[in-house]
Amino acid sequence: MLLSRHQIMTAGFHGVLYWALAVLFIRFAGPALFVPGNPWLPALFVALIPISWLFVELAPRVAGFVGPVVFPAVVVMCLTALMLDGLALAVAPQLYGVTGPALLIPAAWLMFWFGVLLAFAFRKGICQDTSGDAAP
Repeated sequence: MLLSRHQIMTAGFHGVLYWALAVLFIRFAGPALFVPGNPWLPALFVALIPISWLFVELAPRVAGFVGPVVFPAVVVMCLTALMLDGLALAVAPQLYGVTGPALLIPAAWLMFWFGVLLAFAFRKGICQDTSGDAAP
């Protein structure tokens, strides 16, 4: 299912919004959480699994996407956020509240989140496929 120009712009806007919220979380909680040796680091990554499922269920609805356009909409959201993240890491790493090698952990956390989001959106898209070729 292809998105209209308006849907792409809406999904892109929401990608910017959700990326900005993630950056704010990293900026204010990151110096305490995203540090080498923190025993809670694995839990921060595991916590993204239910958060991502909830995000894929709710964020497209908030943006007005339902049915077969959910997967492409989440892809546009993630692509927008991923590109902004790459640009910010390269030109404005101070946005994250940490710099240098300390920035690797929150950057990895964000990339992991994008991957989990896409996996849940892909699964949701397969389950909503109406062509008859969908997985059970």
